[in-house]
Amino acid sequence: MELRGKTAIVTGANSGIGLAISTALAQAGTNVVVAGRRQNQNESVARDLAQRYGVKTDACATDISQEADCERLMKRAIDRFGSIHLLINNAGVGGGDRIEKTSTADFDRVLKTNLYGTFWCSRAVYPHLLNNSGAPRGAIINICSVAGKQAWSGSGTYSASKFGVLTHTSASRRRQGARHQSSGGLSRDGRHADDGRQWT
Repeated sequence: MELRGKTAIVTGANSGIGLAISTALAQAGTNVVVAGRRQNQNESVARDLAQRYGVKTDACATDISQEADCERLMKRAIDRFGSIHLLINNAGVGGGDRIEKTSTADFDRVLKTNLYGTFWCSRAVYPHLLNNSGAPRGAIINICSVAGKQAWSGSGTYSASKFGVLTHTSASRRRQGARHQSSGGLSRDGRHADDGRQWT
């Protein structure tokens, strides 16, 4: 996909992996919606990317563990840029412990952010990607984790959430391939993490 002039949404974009992704996209000439819970940091990153790379940016306070926030994020991007071509589901949280020490609240927090948030954002962006012309019409990239394939003691909650993201990604790939749209997953060590095939 040619990135110059396209619009990308990056969740968890104001620090860490999300910031690195947002910077790389801006360097490639992509307009970037910087989404995250800390709006002051969102705005700072958005300003910096616009000044350094001459792209259009927007900052949107978003808690992806809330369904309404995911839907509002897509609406804001469409209102601001008119189209969306790329969604990077990067935002996530750690948490949980051994099963006897994990509360329902902790389990809920991790699953709603890592898995539900990925699902809600993907579902909300999907019709907008289909409105684009060309092939692919757009792409959804989910940041996964090796913990979704290999769990260890105390990682059950986080691993369950990332395993869900992996299988959701794999299922979405098979559905979207026939519609000229791509989905892919990357583990945090950079390996393709869905079904071993490189997304395009």
